Amino acid sequence: MYVNRIDRINIPDFIEAWDRGYASVDNIQIKRSKEGNLNSLGDPLSSFAPVVTKHHPLFFNFVEEGIQALVKKIVIDFNYITFSSCQGHPAYRTHGGFSALRPRGLSILPRNNAELQEIFKKLKRVCDQTNTEMASEYVVVEVKKERLEVRNNGYTKYWQSIDLTFIPLVNASASYFDVIGEIYQAFLKNLSNSVTM
Repeated sequence: MYVNRIDRINIPDFIEAWDRGYASVDNIQIKRSKEGNLNSLGDPLSSFAPVVTKHHPLFFNFVEEGIQALVKKIVIDFNYITFSSCQGHPAYRTHGGFSALRPRGLSILPRNNAELQEIFKKLKRVCDQTNTEMASEYVVVEVKKERLEVRNNGYTKYWQSIDLTFIPLVNASASYFDVIGEIYQAFLKNLSNSVTM
């Protein structure tokens, strides 16, 4: 995905806040760009946004509409911790620069190594099932273990994270966004069915 670094967050404290019901951050602002990007600046070129727990009263308002159903399922049904998500955005050119196509996806923060393995195994199975069923020439669903850089009070630490991404197979925004909805719905259905597996 896009977020491989977060600043000014103590990860163990954030996990505890997530599990104990604390809102974590009170005075935060999220703005929506005219292209639908939700971030601190309301800018389609920015990926900067605050990280909040699921207990923040506006938590789901900070999640873009096209990825909300998946974030809700990951957070509510599976009790996994998310720290970043994106509904996907076409390539965009502005006087300030250029943003390449941003694929749909989310990032998960495992509480420990056992949960990391559990999440990866479950999501890999659902990705494989969805990719086999859909056999799309434009999109593949991928889960990867990543290394998250965490900067806080002058120190840098690293934490394991998991990215779930709907990867474009061709560099064509139109094709990707023509088919992403169907593949996304298939993934959600397979993920729902995996709760009982």
